Amino acid sequence: MDVLGVSSTECDLSDIESVKENFSAIKNGAVVVMGSAVPRLKENSYDSMLKNIDMTENVGRVLNGKNIGQMIFLSSIDVYGCEAREGVTLPLREDSLLHPDDYYALSKVTGEMLLRNHLSDAPLAVLRLPGVYGPGDGGRSLIGRFLENAGRGRPIHVHGDGARKRNYVFVEDIIKVTAEMTDHPLETVVNLAAPESYSVLEIAQAVRDVAGAKVEFKEISAPESRALNIVLDTKKFKQVFSSVETTDIRQGIELYFRNKQESAGTQANAAEHNS
Repeated sequence: MDVLGVSSTECDLSDIESVKENFSAIKNGAVVVMGSAVPRLKENSYDSMLKNIDMTENVGRVLNGKNIGQMIFLSSIDVYGCEAREGVTLPLREDSLLHPDDYYALSKVTGEMLLRNHLSDAPLAVLRLPGVYGPGDGGRSLIGRFLENAGRGRPIHVHGDGARKRNYVFVEDIIKVTAEMTDHPLETVVNLAAPESYSVLEIAQAVRDVAGAKVEFKEISAPESRALNIVLDTKKFKQVFSSVETTDIRQGIELYFRNKQESAGTQANAAEHNS
């Protein structure tokens, strides 16, 4: 199968003419992965919700009728809503009640629905992700920020007492799952996450241990609007993708730290060579 990869600098998904132009070369049986969106950390507003919906609608409209082999949509566990809301129970399963409670979550729920409606003849795989971390995240993930602070000897900021549980997916796990579907297309909705959730304090301690840094943890106030705990049921994922083993958060931290060290060494060598 061919895999179509188009960056946001090459294609403006909010402009249907741009989508038509960039998707015109799609071959029969191609795999299309849609991960583009206005992230919550950048903007979580009515306008950003409409932009995310427009992008998904445009992709669905352009692909409708094309003989693609697989559509993969990177959704979010935010579709389930905040644990503090009535009706939201843990662990979160794929058949849990959808309870989107902010603009970003609404855009993801709507995106899932739009693609199902437009691509009724193509297999659609919806991957519901928690936060993503790892090489390429630019230090924007929580783990990336923790590693950055530890590397610079700065305090690691922890919300409240750090007891809230979190789950994050290592970026290479998304690549592994996507690669699996290039050979074995399927229709599914799964939670793609680490095998186990850890408290924020446990994650911070793991970062400190891996980095070998003597840093302090600084308690900061926790936002009331976010989930108290994120605990996911991944049984369905393990059944559907039995050959794919996701990365434990502690192992992912080690891999990410090693990558940062290698990148820093490469940059230092390049700077020395150019001096």
